[in-house]
Amino acid sequence: MNNLKLKGFTIMETLIGMMLSCLLIGFTFFAYLMIHQASEDFIRKNEAATAFLVMDNLLKKDFLNADTIKDSPNGFTIRVKNDSVVYLITPTATIRTGNRTDTLKVPTIRMSKKFENTELTGVPPYSRIDDLSLQVIIRGDSVNWHFHKYYSSENLINQ
Repeated sequence: MNNLKLKGFTIMETLIGMMLSCLLIGFTFFAYLMIHQASEDFIRKNEAATAFLVMDNLLKKDFLNADTIKDSPNGFTIRVKNDSVVYLITPTATIRTGNRTDTLKVPTIRMSKKFENTELTGVPPYSRIDDLSLQVIIRGDSVNWHFHKYYSSENLINQ
């Protein structure tokens, strides 16, 4: 008989090696899922903050440059010289239409429009706005926004 012995691993050693490699793959997959979820949450939070900041900048700029701000049923219209910018406020987003159309995903709970401390109702005849208050949701928190327009006497006369 031939007493030739081949060197190799036993079945138990092979099973232990396979089990350790499965554990390593499982931990790696779990870590990947956690990192992926954290990055998606980070992106979602930054998109909400970016929409809020963009809307804030646009409203401030438009209110500052406006000749008149007129009430409309679901928003308002800002007139600057021969141009106009229309804001449509919905519960899920604000749509700004002017030279280009912007959809700002800032949920709005409440909108209040006033002229000389008198609440406007949004029904004809539409009136001029000098005070706008918005209550919006940012990252689950309610935030009150307030914008005020100071009209020049020329703007008030040239109604």
